[in-house]
Amino acid sequence: MLTVIRCLIERSEKGGIRIKDISDLFVRGHGEDYGRLVTSRWIGHVVRRKLNLITQKSHGIYAIPQSERPKLEALFERFGVTREDGEALDVRSSELSTEPVDSEDLGDIGAAPVAG
Repeated sequence: MLTVIRCLIERSEKGGIRIKDISDLFVRGHGEDYGRLVTSRWIGHVVRRKLNLITQKSHGIYAIPQSERPKLEALFERFGVTREDGEALDVRSSELSTEPVDSEDLGDIGAAPVAG
């Protein structure tokens, strides 16, 4: 999660970091690693409760404000998240396909046995 936040900080130096942006990049990079659905709400919970960061709501959008940057820098240092980690994630995530999945490609779902 901190690597994703670091990546987003490197992308834009101004303003806050939207929870939705964190969620989108996290899902693209690590969504398949979790046994549960990764949602913006869950990301917001982790940011507030686990990382102890304050979020602000503006026009219906939750974000980590600029004032939390010193806390983030301390977390990056504590957990060893470097600028290179953020850049590597940025490169990796840009290589991921954002193409919509073809609705006809459902794999073997038609051959699945029906529970009865």
